[in-house]
Amino acid sequence: LAVPEGAAGLVVFAHGSVGIAKKCAPSMLDLSGPVQDQDYPTALYKLAGYGYTVIAPDYAGYIGDTPPGYFNAADEAHSVLDATRAAANLLPTPPDKVVIVGHSLGGHAALSAQSYVKAYGMKGTLVGIAAMAPLYTSMALWAAATTGAAQLTTATDSTSILYAMEYAYTAGLLRGDAGDGLAVFQTAKQQAAKDTMLGGECYDTAKLSALGAKPSDFFDADYVNNVGLQCAATGIGQDCTQAPSTPAGDAPLWVSRWKEDRPALDDQSAPILIWYGGKDTYVKPGWAECAREKLAQDLMSPSATTMISYCWDQGMDHRTFPRSADMDYVNQWISARAGIGAEPTGACASMPSTWTDVDGTTGMDCESPPNNL
Repeated sequence: LAVPEGAAGLVVFAHGSVGIAKKCAPSMLDLSGPVQDQDYPTALYKLAGYGYTVIAPDYAGYIGDTPPGYFNAADEAHSVLDATRAAANLLPTPPDKVVIVGHSLGGHAALSAQSYVKAYGMKGTLVGIAAMAPLYTSMALWAAATTGAAQLTTATDSTSILYAMEYAYTAGLLRGDAGDGLAVFQTAKQQAAKDTMLGGECYDTAKLSALGAKPSDFFDADYVNNVGLQCAATGIGQDCTQAPSTPAGDAPLWVSRWKEDRPALDDQSAPILIWYGGKDTYVKPGWAECAREKLAQDLMSPSATTMISYCWDQGMDHRTFPRSADMDYVNQWISARAGIGAEPTGACASMPSTWTDVDGTTGMDCESPPNNL
């Protein structure tokens, strides 16, 4: 918790992906120690330096027996909203106006918190949401990553595979699946998979390589084939339950989870600012477009009052956002929402109407499974 002298406005900062082992909790990072390769400290410095009270919570689970839910909307949202209560308990006079800011996974957490705030509650008044490079595309992408269609290997794509493992494991664990969430992995490799994620290192590439050359070497066959290939990667059947000559398996179950983990926005809430970048290889421009279309559908009601503004930085990649001048724009936008400053000087660039991803492909089908889930 950073409290600059005379601070006005409370900012809750939701961090990006850091791993789910206990040592990976952002609160464990010594900001006064040696420079570390993390995205979020620079954003925290800029937010606090601009004069806000900033609270940057760990997601629930790092200090308990259950790991944090990775891209689990409810788990993330509760952690973010609970941070407003924590700030109120710690500060003699907590600011009433609250803005939630997040990057990457944190952008997903910030938007999820907007969806959950009325049902779960918070302390203070939500006046804005700022999401930088939020991954708000279908969570089906994590199952698709386990298939041969994705062509990922542990030798060259370790981070993406570890993300897919963390989502599948925690999504099942927090929902009470048999085997404590490990049923998505082959029986003989369940303990090794758990140790890869939670054994101590944040991203243990050595243990990951020992599991196999590709995800299908250690993920359960039903999850890879029925959930991953027939549903997530190819979307056979409009509800992902119609697989040719094979049973649907757990596909319907996972479809419901993917929908839960990309919840609809509250259409009667505070304004939202979203930044995307043209050189982002994690949240590719096509994925950004699918997120924008989904969020637009959430706000289609004639009575909707929630406003979303989008900013585009053609030269920005994923990890540079918190370190960039774009954070200055975000800070000015927060200041205006908190009623302590003017709107940002100068308009940000608009998102393009024609999409070309960094891999050279143009456009995406955002209306069909799995992108519409």
